[in-house]
Amino acid sequence: MHLKSRLLRSGFLMLLACLAGAMLLALAGGAQAAGAWNFLTDATLTANGVGVPLNPVFTSQDNTVNRSSAMIPYSATSVTIAVTVGVGNCDVTVTNVGVPQQKNLNANDTWYFTVSNLAVGANTIEIDASVNASPEDAPFTITVTRAAAPPSDPTISVTGFIVSPDAMSLDLKTKSVDHVVGIITPDDATNKNIYWSVSPDSIVKLSAGSSAAGTPIVVTALKNGTATITGTTWEGNHSDTCAVTVGNLSPLSAVVSPSTATAVSGDSVTFTATASGGTPPYAYQWAKSGNAIAGATESAFTIGNVISGDAGTYTCTVTDDAKATASASGTLNVVSSGSLTLTADPASDRCKLTATLKDPFGNPIPGYTVTISCNNKFEKKTTDQKGNVEWNTGSNSLTSSTIYSATATAGGFATATVSFTTSYESASECIGGVSDSGTRGGGDKGLNATALVVVVVALAATGLIRLPRTARRRG
Repeated sequence: MHLKSRLLRSGFLMLLACLAGAMLLALAGGAQAAGAWNFLTDATLTANGVGVPLNPVFTSQDNTVNRSSAMIPYSATSVTIAVTVGVGNCDVTVTNVGVPQQKNLNANDTWYFTVSNLAVGANTIEIDASVNASPEDAPFTITVTRAAAPPSDPTISVTGFIVSPDAMSLDLKTKSVDHVVGIITPDDATNKNIYWSVSPDSIVKLSAGSSAAGTPIVVTALKNGTATITGTTWEGNHSDTCAVTVGNLSPLSAVVSPSTATAVSGDSVTFTATASGGTPPYAYQWAKSGNAIAGATESAFTIGNVISGDAGTYTCTVTDDAKATASASGTLNVVSSGSLTLTADPASDRCKLTATLKDPFGNPIPGYTVTISCNNKFEKKTTDQKGNVEWNTGSNSLTSSTIYSATATAGGFATATVSFTTSYESASECIGGVSDSGTRGGGDKGLNATALVVVVVALAATGLIRLPRTARRRG
């Protein structure tokens, strides 16, 4: 009985010992399992206000994840990390460089902390956690890699600058507002900003003191006068100006010259429009018989290799910047080769010769170029509405008591020659103008009234025009 009791007691003690050992083992195992990763339940990272993924993603359920990494751009010099703990009275310490950061958290608290002054390349951040001074087995490590600096863009300098337009006219009543634009070269210059100023500032005002290239600056008239607008580039200090006139503008007008032109087939003729008044700049459009001529938008219009079908009226319509218009016309006559008659003889004044150009019907041909030569000198003139051109003999330094020959040529198709004898002592008197003394061909200071006048008419292309049978003397 005693033995049995002893055995039972002994077995019970052994059982208690086994149970105690199992509990110790269990407690020891529980403490091991509760390492650091059950302290932290979440961790996130942001840079420049944008979330950055951790690789691998942190999880408290897998205590093998004790290291993550993240990539941040060069522009981010710091990151913000948020950690959440799952237990109370948890001390979290962050170590990177400098003085470590530490905070005590309760269960489910989240701590946002910033790590600054990150270098280019890898930066190691360690997060330690402990409860009741019992630290985790190993810290949670995040390797943050900051990217290298990107290559810097080369600076493209400003090499040129103009203000457009370079001049403008404003009218307080009809056109009080316009604009200027600054144009920088090259187009891809790095700094394309412009300063604007006006002097004096009482004539016009500007809508802005600075702008980017290509941005219009509104110019508003304040009172009559003149002013200068100056644009200056921020980079390079390049400047240009626009001259402004504010006043009562005269009406827009246009003139075409010549008003009448005559051409032989194959010639080249140019009409020129001159605009004035209104508000520059001007735009031009030429038309023939009311039909616009494509591409004819300059002030001058040339008709090359003229044919008979080119004859007609050519009108230029000028439009100014205020959209006002004015028109003027020129007429082109086209004659066939060899249809010209040219005569030349001493003029009605003792110091001049006159050449007259007519068509086969005796009608004057205006607007045609006639070349007159005498004493080895040449002069080109355009026939007037009567088909005449005049030539001053004194302009060729003629000497007295000398026989001279003068020739007039029209386009190489008609030629006339006249011979005359000077009888004045000083032919240079004719240079200063026409003298009132003496009579035509009379006296000792005029062209000799008895000079032999020989007229020769020659046709370069054909012989359709008959020469006069005799030459007349004028006295």
